[in-house]
Amino acid sequence: MAETLTNDQVKQFEEDGFLFPYDVYTPEEAAALYAKYAKLEETLGEEPQKRFRIKAQLPFPWLCDVVRHPRLLDAVEDLIGPDILCWGAAFFTKKSQRSAIYLLAHGQFHLRVRAGGNGDGVAWIQ
Repeated sequence: MAETLTNDQVKQFEEDGFLFPYDVYTPEEAAALYAKYAKLEETLGEEPQKRFRIKAQLPFPWLCDVVRHPRLLDAVEDLIGPDILCWGAAFFTKKSQRSAIYLLAHGQFHLRVRAGGNGDGVAWIQ
């Protein structure tokens, strides 16, 4: 029985192979994370995904906190069990020419978990 997710959410995952949406962060938390990301991008002078393609969580403590967030881990545990290992994180950005769409697309963080063929999963924070 799920402890964080509803039984309907677990059933949706089992039927569809993914769960979306599931709010991991409050709007304030998401805004704070986005501010950190924007500051990183400004400091680098380019999109972080150009420099940090694999294991991006290692040089940035705030990104480590993202992948270890209790609400994220509890939801993933409800879906695939307690053996959870983050072996990598990456930045994926797609900027729009229209800033309103950019803010809508990147100002929120949600969980997507997809079941892998060997019992693993992928969590997308959007």
